Amino acid sequence: MPRDIQFQQGINPPIYVVKVSLPLLSKIDLIIYLLRIVEAQKLLAELPIVGMMDGSGEQREVAQVKVPYEVVWDNSENGYIWKSIVVEEQYLNDEFMATLGKQLHAEFGKSTFAKVAVFKTEQSAALFAEAQKDPYSKKLNDAYDADCVALYSLNSNTDYEEFVYHLQGLDGKQVELSF
Repeated sequence: MPRDIQFQQGINPPIYVVKVSLPLLSKIDLIIYLLRIVEAQKLLAELPIVGMMDGSGEQREVAQVKVPYEVVWDNSENGYIWKSIVVEEQYLNDEFMATLGKQLHAEFGKSTFAKVAVFKTEQSAALFAEAQKDPYSKKLNDAYDADCVALYSLNSNTDYEEFVYHLQGLDGKQVELSF
């Protein structure tokens, strides 16, 4: 089996590169090799192409990961962004959360105020919307606290902007990104 097929992942933003060389292969190794190429093509096909870059001076397309999310509740008006969104389970890790923070910064960083709560489930994101109507409801707050995995906050009047994620819910370990 060829051992030189590598998936390298950059940090800011994640970039996927496939390095391949063709040694002499048996028929079985060739089939496995071709299957890995197909897997890599599927992965790359899912990533949006965002630019051209190559350290050698040659231009080539590279893919940048964007974390897909679904907006469950949107109460935005007059420059104030207030949303609850859902991110699929596969994106709930340190790397993708850091990417999501940068993505939300790029999307909402020019707003006056923004509050975007990120949840694991659509049900919890909907409960967040309900809790905004009755912020003192312990039942509603407890229901969505465990599934809240991140919060993006912005107040451009005070130059405050932060993305905090906590993959084990609001009571778990927190990681902060400031912009």
